[in-house]
Amino acid sequence: MKNQVIDADDLVKSAKDVENAMKGLSSFAYYNISSTDVSLEGINGLNGLVEAVSCLAERHSELCSKFSE
Repeated sequence: MKNQVIDADDLVKSAKDVENAMKGLSSFAYYNISSTDVSLEGINGLNGLVEAVSCLAERHSELCSKFSE
């Protein structure tokens, strides 16, 4: 992100990415983890989604920091 100009549109897109990822995570958890029959694939999928959301949130935080500089 060096020498990259961050504008409000970048922040809005980044925030929307995090929001949509959270919706996907919620849906996945509801359909795959909320029962007593949880599979290893479900746990692995959940772990992957949590990591993806974490990466998106970290990127959003970095963009916000850059924007405020």
